[in-house]
Amino acid sequence: MDSGAPSGRARGRARGRQRGGPVEQSRRPGAPAEVAPVPPPPTQQQEPPAVSGRASHRGGARGEPRPGDGALVEQMAAAGIGDQGSRRRAIGSSTEPNLRPSNMPSKVGTMGTPCQVISNFFKIESNPNWCLYQYHIDYSPNIESIGMRKAMLGDHRQSLLGQNYLFDGMGLYMAKRLEQEETEVYSKRKSDDAKIRINIKRVAELRIASGAGEADAKLIQVFNILFRRALSMIGMQQVGRHYFDQQQAVKVERHKLEIWPGFQTAIRSFDGGIMLQCDVSHKILRIDTVLDLMHDISQRSRQDFHGACSKVVIGAIVMTRYNNKTYPVDDIDWDQNPSSSFKKKDGTSMTFADYYKATYDIVIRDLKQPLLLSQPSKRDIKAGRTMALLLVPELCTMTGLMDETRSNFQVMKDIAVHTRISPMNRAERFEKFIKRLNGDDKVSQMMADWGLRFSNKLVNFSARVLPKETIMQKDAKLDFLPHEAEWAKAARGKPMLSSVNLTRWLLVVSRYDKDLATSALNALQRVAPPLGMQIKNPLVIEIPDDRTNTYLQAIRENLSADVQLVMVIVSNDRKDRYDAIKKLLCVDNAVPSQVIVSRTLKKQAMVMSVMTKVAVQLNCKLGGEAWSTAIPLDHTMIVGIDTYHDSAQKGRSVAGFVASTSGQRRCTKYFSCVSFHHVHQELLHSIEVMFNSALNAYHGIHGQLPERIMIYRDGVGEGQLPIVKEHEVAQFLSVIRRLGEDYRPKVTFTVVTKRVNARFFQSTARDLVNPNPGTVIDHEVTNPQRWDFYLISQSVRQGTVTPTAYNILYDTSGLPADRMQVLAYRLCHMYYNWPGTIRVPAPCQYAHKLAFLVGQSLHKEPHLALADKLYFL
Repeated sequence: MDSGAPSGRARGRARGRQRGGPVEQSRRPGAPAEVAPVPPPPTQQQEPPAVSGRASHRGGARGEPRPGDGALVEQMAAAGIGDQGSRRRAIGSSTEPNLRPSNMPSKVGTMGTPCQVISNFFKIESNPNWCLYQYHIDYSPNIESIGMRKAMLGDHRQSLLGQNYLFDGMGLYMAKRLEQEETEVYSKRKSDDAKIRINIKRVAELRIASGAGEADAKLIQVFNILFRRALSMIGMQQVGRHYFDQQQAVKVERHKLEIWPGFQTAIRSFDGGIMLQCDVSHKILRIDTVLDLMHDISQRSRQDFHGACSKVVIGAIVMTRYNNKTYPVDDIDWDQNPSSSFKKKDGTSMTFADYYKATYDIVIRDLKQPLLLSQPSKRDIKAGRTMALLLVPELCTMTGLMDETRSNFQVMKDIAVHTRISPMNRAERFEKFIKRLNGDDKVSQMMADWGLRFSNKLVNFSARVLPKETIMQKDAKLDFLPHEAEWAKAARGKPMLSSVNLTRWLLVVSRYDKDLATSALNALQRVAPPLGMQIKNPLVIEIPDDRTNTYLQAIRENLSADVQLVMVIVSNDRKDRYDAIKKLLCVDNAVPSQVIVSRTLKKQAMVMSVMTKVAVQLNCKLGGEAWSTAIPLDHTMIVGIDTYHDSAQKGRSVAGFVASTSGQRRCTKYFSCVSFHHVHQELLHSIEVMFNSALNAYHGIHGQLPERIMIYRDGVGEGQLPIVKEHEVAQFLSVIRRLGEDYRPKVTFTVVTKRVNARFFQSTARDLVNPNPGTVIDHEVTNPQRWDFYLISQSVRQGTVTPTAYNILYDTSGLPADRMQVLAYRLCHMYYNWPGTIRVPAPCQYAHKLAFLVGQSLHKEPHLALADKLYFL
């Protein structure tokens, strides 16, 4: 990575900033609103403030009805434990899709050294011969209202059903077996005293041992409903999708932050059975309100208050403290304030201030503050909420961390004290949590009534540690400690695998940093020869100031066709300057570049180390190779794909596509390209074009097409796997078919997932520790409907290591599980920005770097002449 590249965790907030650009006039919160430079959104009638929350259709508590919503009788009608309203989808309405390749071998490998691991899963235990009974409910005459259905069935709790059952409007689920297969009862409709016949027919008996499929899908959903009820019983609060313990919140007063500890939990079907998966989670909130933040901004940005507020607030996620619901901020409505009125459905008007007083007994202090606007998501629209929500900044708290905060080392260090948890402490939290759950009288009684309980012990099973890999350079094989998985010391002073001499290049530096540049150049020319690389003196261009245009003009005036590389030393990490330099050299021209922030050169003791890393980067950007591992497959192309959001255009994403062209049992040289597509849109046409280009590049080098193609797709969420298998795999195969009947390469398509909640620990005589790099888990906690495995490829010195999940969706290679696992591990050794293993195969990481550069800085396709170089490192 360029030493001057942006810190780079540009999230959705960066996308939101583009919608709230600078404005001509500003006003502070509470000031008169004569000027409204930012027009309100084009909705004529907007809903009142969020009462039930953005996800109310998923069953969130509503508190008081929203004005104009009408009666909520149907949604509030309770009919058993876990009923959360009529909008919940039917129990068991969707089953786990079978994503196993049709010719899949056994997914359990045998290579490596066996070891025992403990994982963050608890088994669901039940009474002997336990069974969940499913009944179908019919009403005669038919009742359309789900709320009325539930209420009428609820009339028979005491006499027939008991207190513990779940009813979704059609299907009834309970652990109690009614004596008759078919039972009839009657209820009276309150509106007209009509007698309604209710037919209860037993249709299925669901058992835990039934295996993955429709039965398990229903069991899992029932278990999750019960589990969420149990979490509420012990005082956990749902914020977003996860549960947190507000009573255990930790305040970091120094930074105006509050950390809520909590858990990410889910009950699912695994190869070892139905289990509860549980991981530690933290919700980070600001102690002050959004209004307080806006006041702070007004003190710092008097000239452009609106623009400064938009940059910070738009795109952020806020939480309303009165109901613990979270909302994305899509805009700021400067024309409205708490004194503004909205129309209810009955035609009457009410101010926002009056609404909050009547509903929550909250008195809004600043009646002239603007309102935050949150547009409905697709799920909201599908659930019937089509209007935007208006939120009061005084009642909202920012969640997460701003980019400014993330770049503050001291803040992140203070937060890590509470969030970075060792394996031993994490396991203790899990066991303490499950004991708290099982020890609660209400939870114990509820679970006993259903004949269920959670095991008190984390699951323990066998795993394997893959053999240590051999790292090869030009004249040496590097030796390193397997548990460290890092070879910087071993590679010191040894020639790289192949080197490109740097003889014609530019060094651009401002006069303020000239001495630092001279020191860095001397260090670079000293460390390069032992690495097998000769670096001649550059053309040094000293500029009078550090303005962006001055840098660009100096580069343009001195750039010629024979320049191999441009190095730029900048005084700080200003994003606009970095972006402009990269656009000039990666889009308008085809010249690799290296941007270095001068502060990285100020510590003389570190200059040699920094310039050694720079030398390796320069060599790779010029087309050289740093090191290699053996890839035991001939004529193989390895593809990495990842996506990144384009910060310059809302709703647009960048796909980075990187394909190896080495072909000689190596994965060291690559072809790269990008494509743009809209969010939520499959990469259909783009994949075909990029894959075709990669095949042409491979053919141009070797005179033949690859015999084997291994594709690693990153950036895919858990719920997107079926879509990827249906659409993206098909596009690769379509390109291959069009190349003729004689071309039938062996193809493997694997999805790589970094965001997983599984955690694994190894037990020592005194402690629980992170497993060694190379640990692979392919049974017990894997998915029975997939060819999947977990791989721990990196070494972590602090906190708990996060494994990477691999899902093989398509395969005609005929390779056994062992070779798939070993190949993935070897590729994790091949990322040239770090002399050690990383979390994902190197082609995926290269694709991410490429997509990040384009999405954050270039916003256009890079110059084609750079496609055969790792210029994006």
